[in-house]
Amino acid sequence: MKIRRPHIIFFKNNKCISMIIKTVLFCSLFFLNAYVLYAQQANPTVAVVNLHVPGDRHGTFYASSVNRSEEMVGAITTSLVQSRRFRVIERSRIDQIIREQGFQRSELSDDQVIRIGRLLGVQKIVTGEFPNFTATSVAGGTISIRLIDVETGFIEAAASQSVRQFQESFVNTAIQLVQDLLR
Repeated sequence: MKIRRPHIIFFKNNKCISMIIKTVLFCSLFFLNAYVLYAQQANPTVAVVNLHVPGDRHGTFYASSVNRSEEMVGAITTSLVQSRRFRVIERSRIDQIIREQGFQRSELSDDQVIRIGRLLGVQKIVTGEFPNFTATSVAGGTISIRLIDVETGFIEAAASQSVRQFQESFVNTAIQLVQDLLR
């Protein structure tokens, strides 16, 4: 009686097994690539530029307002990422484009914002205004943000929120603004 050795069968069908492995790998890579392309199309890319602080740039509270504005931009960026509805461009890339174009970070016009968006290759850009707190506006002001389609230049959504000058944090305000913007 002859004893069959399983490893001999394996080696006889080596070409068949190799073909099955190649087919499975090819199909896996194909579907992974298709999923990545779908995910990229499903979530538009967005950049969040600095919020414009209007008024006297030499006023006592102007620097503080600019710092709070930058804090607000960070909170808006984080909130957009957490919404999982956008792919958000890193701030350092935005700052690099602003420097290369010779723009002032705190004084970007809407046309310059759209130009930055095109240079970054994003579909959407978020911009807005932050109040310039002065000694006479102790009560506060209004933060407003806009979601602009870079290709058309149309404002797709806008939101605003009242704030107090001596508010400790603007994180909750940013979360609320982004929620209002995405409605």
